[in-house]
Amino acid sequence: MPRGTGEKAAFIRKYPNLSPREIEAEAKKQGLTLSRTQVYSVRKADEKKARRAAKSNAATSVTKRGRSRPRKPATTALTSNELSQHEATFLRSVAEMGLTRARELLGRVEKAVEGLE
Repeated sequence: MPRGTGEKAAFIRKYPNLSPREIEAEAKKQGLTLSRTQVYSVRKADEKKARRAAKSNAATSVTKRGRSRPRKPATTALTSNELSQHEATFLRSVAEMGLTRARELLGRVEKAVEGLE
């Protein structure tokens, strides 16, 4: 008989929400000799089967071919003719630091300029 498919394994699977200690006590009440190690082993085997099934389902549903091309930087959306050197540098900096941080810094600049007026 294959491992983990017998009466004890079926008993363990019947109580998925009980702790191994509780399953061991319940089995003893019903006349089965069962250890916590067996509970862990059956549960681990079930997890492994589930992972394999999920992996094979995912592999068959998505077929990926070749390498994905890296995205072009955001600054290439505008040509260099449309931007000054300072604007291009600014856009590269924003792309590197992230939009949220760039907004924070621009807010500080706006407050400083308002203070000058």
